[in-house]
Amino acid sequence: VVYPELRYERVLAEDRVHPERGASLDVRVLGADDDLLSDVSLLQGRATVRGIVPAGPGARLIAQVTLGATATDDFLDLPPELRFFAGGDRSVRGYALDELSPTVETVNSSGETSRQSIGGEHKIVGSIELERDIFTNFRAAVFYDTGNAFSDWSTPLEYSVGIGLRWRLPM
Repeated sequence: VVYPELRYERVLAEDRVHPERGASLDVRVLGADDDLLSDVSLLQGRATVRGIVPAGPGARLIAQVTLGATATDDFLDLPPELRFFAGGDRSVRGYALDELSPTVETVNSSGETSRQSIGGEHKIVGSIELERDIFTNFRAAVFYDTGNAFSDWSTPLEYSVGIGLRWRLPM
């Protein structure tokens, strides 16, 4: 698949490494045509919006939304890097990396069946967390994540809640 990609990225924060307040936007659009050096035609858009605001002394509220959509008649011909997956520490935490997506059942030579994630045409992921200083260079966080990667709009969003400990490094 040969495709041009347009990307717009904007970060608004005084400190880009450890922001206490700020916002970012990352938008990407790409496309390919099976008449122009590609085996598949597609149009895909991805967008991530993130915001950080103070939530009292030594605390901050962090929210993020990621959306993605693909228009194609040949989804199964798309390489995995152009399909959407969710799950993992930068997505819906509490699920394994790329665990959330449509699956297919496969049967091996021994007759055992297993399910394999194949990715989805669309993705919706949202997260909100409260992070608070607890010791020098350590922060605790509590979060709520929701989302999924799917091809059928009736697919429910999964969710997870949890806590975390972060070590703030100088880089």
